[in-house]
Amino acid sequence: MVRIQVSQQCKKLTSQTTTPRSSTPIKIEPPPVSIITEINIPTAPITPSSNNFTLAIAIGAVALGILGFFGLKFKKKKKQDEEKGDSNCLNFKKLMEDKLNELTDLKGQLIKLTKDQTVEQIKNTLAETTAGKLLVSVEEKKKQFEKLKELYEKCMLDFSIPKTTLLFLYKPKEKQILLGMKKRRFGAGKWNGVGGKLLEGENLTEALIREVFEEIKVKINSSDLIQVATLDFTFKDNKKWNQQTHVFITEKLQGEPTETEEMNPTWYDIDKIPYENMWIDDIHWLPLVLEGKKINASFNFNKTGDKILEMKIEEII
Repeated sequence: MVRIQVSQQCKKLTSQTTTPRSSTPIKIEPPPVSIITEINIPTAPITPSSNNFTLAIAIGAVALGILGFFGLKFKKKKKQDEEKGDSNCLNFKKLMEDKLNELTDLKGQLIKLTKDQTVEQIKNTLAETTAGKLLVSVEEKKKQFEKLKELYEKCMLDFSIPKTTLLFLYKPKEKQILLGMKKRRFGAGKWNGVGGKLLEGENLTEALIREVFEEIKVKINSSDLIQVATLDFTFKDNKKWNQQTHVFITEKLQGEPTETEEMNPTWYDIDKIPYENMWIDDIHWLPLVLEGKKINASFNFNKTGDKILEMKIEEII
């Protein structure tokens, strides 16, 4: 409850009537007002009429607090929803990209399949027509060209690299083969067959007969030689080692293999051949030869010959 006390002078002033208008203005001095305000907090219940303003302020403060609390929660939840939405968008984007890649791959496969089927359909449609016969002729000429190209490349290789010979003495009943440990020059420290380079004016068999006698003191006849392989050896960044080797086998010899300054010969069982101490290509073609097959092969090595970069082996029928 609020109590207001007003001085007597103020009461007197308020009760005074208005004086008549005169020619001389009356100067009225405002009396001093003394206002004493007391604010007592009653113990009795507050009546609505006396506390509407205070109650409104309290309700407003509570409302603002509630709105602020829910506003913060709403902002936090909105941020979480946005982050979740971004994550969902990224996942959806990745899924779409994956599906697009799958469709792209499928498209490529379908295009290839369609091309293949279209070519076959064209061939079947034109089979008995002039255009169809021309198409067949072109394909045959293409195959012939590829064969001629391969033959040309082989002939150029034959003329461009030195020829060498290699002989394996073979005892079929004992299932043994003669190998020689090379003691010097090219291939030193490796087990191999017997043979070497051609001298000027020699053919393959003449060179082989000479090399066999020089290296192990054994005589052989050209009529007893069977050529079983032609091997093209090339070395990357080491052309001086490039060679074409013609491999022969014979079961007939005159004399006993003997060690020389060039080679130390030894008989080996064919199931105990020391491939680990031979040229690394031998294990790929020599077993085929010992099975009775004839082959053409090519090997491309690294510079030192201890790694095969590329090889091709074909059986001669």
